[in-house]
Amino acid sequence: MQRDRLKNIATGAIGGVLIVLLLLFILPIDVVYEVKVDTRTYPTKEWKLIQEGSQFRTVSLDNSGSQAPTEKNFVFDRGDVIDIRFNEEIASGEFVDQGETLLQFSSMMHNLRIQRALNEIEINESRKVAGNAAMKWPLLREAEDAVELARSNVRLQEANHQRLAQLKDDGVISQAELDAQVNRLEVARQELAIAEQRVANASFEQKPEDVAVFNTVIETVDKELDVLLAQQGSYTLKSPFEGRLQLQPAEGVVLSLVDTTSISLVFPFPIDQRQYLQKNSLLEFESESDVHHLSFDLKDQAAIIQGDQQCLGVAHLEGEQLVMGAMRPASVICDTVRLREYLFRKLL
Repeated sequence: MQRDRLKNIATGAIGGVLIVLLLLFILPIDVVYEVKVDTRTYPTKEWKLIQEGSQFRTVSLDNSGSQAPTEKNFVFDRGDVIDIRFNEEIASGEFVDQGETLLQFSSMMHNLRIQRALNEIEINESRKVAGNAAMKWPLLREAEDAVELARSNVRLQEANHQRLAQLKDDGVISQAELDAQVNRLEVARQELAIAEQRVANASFEQKPEDVAVFNTVIETVDKELDVLLAQQGSYTLKSPFEGRLQLQPAEGVVLSLVDTTSISLVFPFPIDQRQYLQKNSLLEFESESDVHHLSFDLKDQAAIIQGDQQCLGVAHLEGEQLVMGAMRPASVICDTVRLREYLFRKLL
């Protein structure tokens, strides 16, 4: 008797559940179909100046996925002495405007090439007036004084080179430091040669037909100087966009610039759920201040992430200050479906 009663109760319960399920499938009940995802926050744009030994390169990263990373290399001569002159009006952590000067490279070898061109122009200009006796003697005395000064500098640089060469042999300094001194010695010797040429020019007896030759040389060197000055202009780095500047944020990184006006939310999305997305599907993301519903893009490339085949999605959020690199939960709102469709998708 007791057994029959329990059997009837169980049968009734099962029947009730079946009726409820049947009604749920029949009744027009709409539910939101969503997929839980984990997002990671990145600045939409990043720009870095990286130093590798004596070479430098800039790297531009677009975390929106719309552009591939781009690089620009700054190649200097071996043994060149590179001085980085930062904009003293900008401190680390400050915001900078687009186009604002951040720093300038100063290359000893490039500056030497510019000085050579300027000296060549000056020498030929002095040759043009060498026939004027009133101008010749002051130029000669000035040139002779410059020779003595240049010779003293050569002797000093030769002594420094011998000293540093010994220190290099003893393992105290690096080859790069010795190479830099070799360049300084070469600069001093060239300055002496230029000074001696000025003495020769000051005692030069000019012929009328020589002036045309001097003018041709000046015109040629002047064009070379324009090229050198244009190249020197490329050694000035300006902010490619508005953002926050950080000086030496990591080893090997001279400076970095991040766009704080827009944040990229990057998340993996299961390939098998992609078929349920609609044109109006949104990413629901909750920050400290608000719940955001954001449009997003899915990339075509797929990868195995945590054992499942997934593709990357990217959404953009503006007006929020979030910790970069942090992981936050979110939901992709695919669409609104009938309950039976919802259960069908979840059970598959």
